[in-house]
Amino acid sequence: MKNDKINDVLEDLLTRITDSAKGYTEAGNSVRYAQLRTLFFSYAEQRETFQAELQDLIAAHGGEREDEPSGSFLGALHRAWMDIKADLDENKAEEVLEETVRGEERTLEDYDRILEEYKLPADLHSVILKQRNAVDAALKKMLKLEARYDVIED
Repeated sequence: MKNDKINDVLEDLLTRITDSAKGYTEAGNSVRYAQLRTLFFSYAEQRETFQAELQDLIAAHGGEREDEPSGSFLGALHRAWMDIKADLDENKAEEVLEETVRGEERTLEDYDRILEEYKLPADLHSVILKQRNAVDAALKKMLKLEARYDVIED
């Protein structure tokens, strides 16, 4: 796989992970439950670590490292929708978790697509797979929490 194509794939993933980090920060700021706030902020930190790893891989394959990855326009719209929805629903955890699940599902789809469609060099494959598995674990946790907070808040 050529470096240009590798960097295109990594930059797309970096955009998604930037959206994820910002989304978790927004989610942490919008819930009233301290346990969820702490969890969301820890996932935001995890995603910031993923950003750094992806930027290192981009640089290692001849690309330019972004100081402040910006995320996507659609990601910004999704976060704005989460803010509005949380305000309307009085910061109900279930609603915020529902949106986090939606974001994690899209992120996981991107990782799976990359792992299936591209023959990545070993250094990339191991990092992408590790991150993918962490996203999958977060998604499973969010689904469990969504069900739990649904019961608490109803």
